[in-house]
Formats: sequence, structure tokens, C-alpha cells
Amino acid sequence: MKLAFYLFVFLVLAAPFIDRFSLFKISAEPDKNNFFVPAQRKTKSASTTGQMITIAVGGDVMLGRTVNTQSIKYKDFTWAFKNIAPLLGAADLSLINLETPIISPCAPTDTGMIFCAPPEHVEGLKFAGIDIVNLANNHIKNQGQAGLDYTVSILKQNGITPIGFESSIKEIKGVKFGFLGFNAVDNIDENSLITEIKNLKSQVDIIVATFHWGSEYQANSNVSQKKLGHMAVDSGADVVIGHHPHWVQEKEFYQGKLIYYSLGNLIFDQAWSEKTQQGIVVKLFFSGKTFITSQEIPLRIHDFGQPKFTDSY
Repeated sequence: MKLAFYLFVFLVLAAPFIDRFSLFKISAEPDKNNFFVPAQRKTKSASTTGQMITIAVGGDVMLGRTVNTQSIKYKDFTWAFKNIAPLLGAADLSLINLETPIISPCAPTDTGMIFCAPPEHVEGLKFAGIDIVNLANNHIKNQGQAGLDYTVSILKQNGITPIGFESSIKEIKGVKFGFLGFNAVDNIDENSLITEIKNLKSQVDIIVATFHWGSEYQANSNVSQKKLGHMAVDSGADVVIGHHPHWVQEKEFYQGKLIYYSLGNLIFDQAWSEKTQQGIVVKLFFSGKTFITSQEIPLRIHDFGQPKFTDSY
């Protein structure tokens, strides 16, 4: 896979009609004295047939509990994203799964399974250039409907698109991408899933479907994950991204489409095991409407919530 990836990059760089630096351009270092920095938003280019498009996808992000108390201790709500922001911000679009309702007040705590994060954590999401967050998961209603409503509102106010309760369409360099989020931790209506994907497919060129599914702390996907992943592809999804197990799981090519069953944790305070401190960010590469390849970049979480990449990118 690495050989194919490097060959692909060489071909991209050799093509005279492609910006030689678009794949690996790193955004300038933000002003550390101004936490509400403008998001590292990606400039949307005009339509260009075959122009390279990159999408960066991360796993579970939990901004409450010890991630929150560490951010308060360091007086920096961008702290958790410091090491991964350049990569996420350099992609044409970035997507994560947000497991924490944002609400005020949110009392700091290092314990418990009922999550919340204060509004200041939006600074970190903007600092990292996050474009889309999936909210279809088992923790987003930890603060009730009011917490969900406030989360959706503050994300939209800051230019971040929530999915999971509604789909989203983003046009990037003339290509229409559709994004959907599904919570399959409990029961999921399979007919609705099929209908939503098919309806969105009629409006876009490429669909990225995210699923909160599977069993926690398992190295391999289960029968239900495989069934739903295949069902999503059969209904029109081009890429399927999974999260919730908190461990990295396998990927699969099904009918020529890519399924990542779990990306593991991206930002989480689960320091009690090695695997819960590991994850991957996946970069998806498209040439126009055509999927070319993907790159997995492994990471390890340090200090109860700050990930660092373990390989160069």
C-alpha cells in the first residue's frame, strides 16, 4: 500500500495541471495568543476536471472529563489538537466523530460516563480546521435534548457542519460529496438507512457514510458491522467510516468500495490501556469524482487527551 501511495504522489506531482503543493501544504502556525483563531477553512477552488481532492477522517473525539480538565490546566482549549491540526487543516475537508455534547455550564470532572464540554472547546475544533462532525452516537444526548440543540447551534455558528440528524452536501473543486451519520449501537432502521443513502446518492457524486457501531474494545468487526457496511455500499455509499469500539479495527474493500470498521480514538482520556490510546487518521484521495487511494496515519494519545502521529506524513 505504501508503494502504491508513493507512486500515486509521484504521478500527481508530475502532472503539470495539478498544484504541486496541494497534497501536503501545511497551514501557517496560528497565533497562540488568540485562541479564537479563524478556522483553517479550505478555499474551495473552481471546478477542475481531475483536480486532486483530499479528505481527512478521524475517530472518536471526547472533549469532556480529563480532556477538559487538562485543557483548563494548560489554559488552552486548542491543547488537544496541537499536533494533529496541521494535517487536518491541510485537507480539503476534515471529518470527526464528536462524542461530547457542548453545553454551559459544564462542571469540570475527571470521572463519570455522562459527558459534557464547555463552549470554549469549539476553539479547538476551529483551530484544527474541522469541517464536519458526526453527532449520531451514544453520548451526544448525555445532556438531553437541550445539550444536543446547543451543540448543533454553536457548531453551525462557527462554520462546522453537524451530521447524524441530517445529511450534508459539500461541493469541493466541482465534485459534490454527501455525508451521512448513523448510530447503530442499539437498533437501527435498515429500511430508513437504505432510503437515506439512495436519496442522497441522487444528489451527489460521492457519499461518505459514518457509522457508530460494533462492540467496544474489540480488535475485529462483528457480523452486524459487516452487514450494515455492505448494506451501505449496496445502497450507494462510496466510503464507509466506523467508530465506537475505541480500538482500531480492520478495513475491507467490498464491491470496490472502502470500509473502515473503526478508526479508534482520536482524542480521548482512556489512558488505562494501550489500544485505547491508539488510533488512525485516514486520508482519502480523489481525482475529481474518482477514488484513488487512502493513507492511514497512526497516532498515540498522550497526557490524557493529546494525540501525536507516530509516523511521518
